[in-house]
Amino acid sequence: MNKFHNRVKGRLYRKGCSGFTQADYDDAAIAVTVFNPNDPTEEELKKGVEHLSNKFWEKQKRLKEEEEERQRKYMDSAFRERKVIECAVAIELTLKEKGIYVPYSELVSFADQVIGRTRNN
Repeated sequence: MNKFHNRVKGRLYRKGCSGFTQADYDDAAIAVTVFNPNDPTEEELKKGVEHLSNKFWEKQKRLKEEEEERQRKYMDSAFRERKVIECAVAIELTLKEKGIYVPYSELVSFADQVIGRTRNN
């Protein structure tokens, strides 16, 4: 490790940014054109911190978006499942009034088809 790496790492740590590899620090040094990694200027350090900080927050944003997408899919699935069950119960009650008894698994299967058709239209 060189001074650029150590100093940038310390500054990033204070900003709450971590998880960088040696390659990340080397790439940052190249990206901001550090002439002497063992004697970086204040400007080079600032640019290095900014470069890696931006990288860190972009990754955090991407991870958050991916998590939100997983949550949305889960909620869609849970909502659909609830609708299928509600539909199956409604069908069951209607059929019971007419004296027709159908196994619950068949009601759920039918309700799933009904919900699927209404969702696609």
